[in-house]
Amino acid sequence: MQLINFKVIKSGNVIRDINFKDGINIITNDGHDGNQIGKSTSLRAINFCLGSDGESLWKDPDNNNINDSVREFLIGGEVLFKLSIFVGGQQRVITRKFEQVQQKSRVVIRRLNWIDDSEYKSQDGFKLALATLFGHTTLTPSFNTIKNKFLRISRATSNNSLRYLTSWTTNDEYTLIYSYLFGFVGLEKLAAEIALKQEIESLEFRKESLLNGSDERDCRDRVAALDLEIELLLQKEGSYDLSGIQEEALARLRRSRETIASLSTEIANLEARLVYVNRTVEKYEASISDIDSSVVEAIYNEANIILPSLARSLEETIAFHNSIFSRKALYVRGQRLALEGDIFEKKTVLEKSLDLEKNLIKDLSHEGHFSGFILLERDIQQKVEERGKFSYLAETTKSITAEIRVKKTSLDKLKAEIEDLLNDFNKKLTAFNECYGQITLELFSTYKNILKADTNSDGELSFSIINENKNTGDGVPRAAAMAFDMALVDFLNKSGARFIHFNIQDYLESADEDKLVSLIKLANDRGIQTVIAILNDKLSLLSDGFKKDNIVLKLSSVDKFFSF
Repeated sequence: MQLINFKVIKSGNVIRDINFKDGINIITNDGHDGNQIGKSTSLRAINFCLGSDGESLWKDPDNNNINDSVREFLIGGEVLFKLSIFVGGQQRVITRKFEQVQQKSRVVIRRLNWIDDSEYKSQDGFKLALATLFGHTTLTPSFNTIKNKFLRISRATSNNSLRYLTSWTTNDEYTLIYSYLFGFVGLEKLAAEIALKQEIESLEFRKESLLNGSDERDCRDRVAALDLEIELLLQKEGSYDLSGIQEEALARLRRSRETIASLSTEIANLEARLVYVNRTVEKYEASISDIDSSVVEAIYNEANIILPSLARSLEETIAFHNSIFSRKALYVRGQRLALEGDIFEKKTVLEKSLDLEKNLIKDLSHEGHFSGFILLERDIQQKVEERGKFSYLAETTKSITAEIRVKKTSLDKLKAEIEDLLNDFNKKLTAFNECYGQITLELFSTYKNILKADTNSDGELSFSIINENKNTGDGVPRAAAMAFDMALVDFLNKSGARFIHFNIQDYLESADEDKLVSLIKLANDRGIQTVIAILNDKLSLLSDGFKKDNIVLKLSSVDKFFSF
């Protein structure tokens, strides 16, 4: 899939018309002032057609400032974005626009979507159709996750070749992404492996919460000890001479005691579960950080001096971390409500049974030794309730341990199967590394970068770049990231895969000018469709003729992207 044309249309009038070609496509400024004129906005507008929510068109992702003029201009319903692409041997057109809708208590912004002449009223339906158009049919990794690899438009990760998503994206997620991109036949096995690891972690966390520092064996030993104590008490109960008590009344009392004992045991078990559910909630809530904003500001300002490219504050990262544990705690609280409801119902029945027992005891109270019998019964009941709590713990943790054991066996099997498939996968990487190595060697002169897939000591697949740390300098990381993206497009072009065959690059000002020019020329020489937004100061090493042939859009302070 390659870009052909992009239009922005206002009330039927075309206000932007960009034609793309193979190789490099430059979006830059005309004149000396190249900031805040819409270079990055043009890339975000293309991304909107490719499925983003489009809010970055008026909300600056670097500082969250909102441009109210642009927002009002776009949500009026009269601005169309049209992206023409070449995919599957034919030209297709993706059209999107915003629409403001007044509801009862608020105003909402809707997105209207078309692919050719087909309208998609739901956003999920549109995104599914978009993914299918590009030949993406898997749920994991998602189309949006994969697509973002080709759109280097996030400042926070623009310098990182492999880790191009948010800072909290896991290694497992990147493993799935690159396994998908490079055609690893064991992708489903990898997804199953990651799911199993998450299930095992969840089970181990639950087991730890239940035991609360105790040992499984301690619970089993306590159950056995209580069984012996209950048996002795029952023998003692059987030795009582109750011949003076009316048989029918005694039988009713025994049945009442059995009902009470059963209900008490059930309530004790439920209350034991409730205790451990509460502990789980407390554990999740204890994982939520409470931070001092003034301290965070001081830390962030100091970090920003060392790493000027920081895009997310520590507060934002902690807020994301906290939201995960808050959602988990909310889920467990739902379980707690259900347990509390069950306990309330059973206690209501128990109260009625206790009232019945009280009346029966009154009828039998004239027997002098009966009070000893009642005390013995209560002692037995207390032991039975205690046994119920420990029995629940022992049986539940035993079940969890068995489940973990089964899942670990399946996990080991999956890891072995994945290991067996790696030799074939590394052969597939060779085709990518031929291009990647050539581009990086020409770019850095001394060392060429190589992408490697390997398993660690735990049998988990991971990706790394060989020689990445040998090429040094302030502008190297950004250039290396662009080189990786270009090599990926070249690889997909040559493999004939029906997917994205272009890359979009922003935040290039940190790259060395000579390396940037080398990449621009490599994109042209190899026919790697690359769209860049860049200040014209960084293009001084290019000839006027080259710039004339490859600049597809010039913006200025008097001619911004949306013409105002």
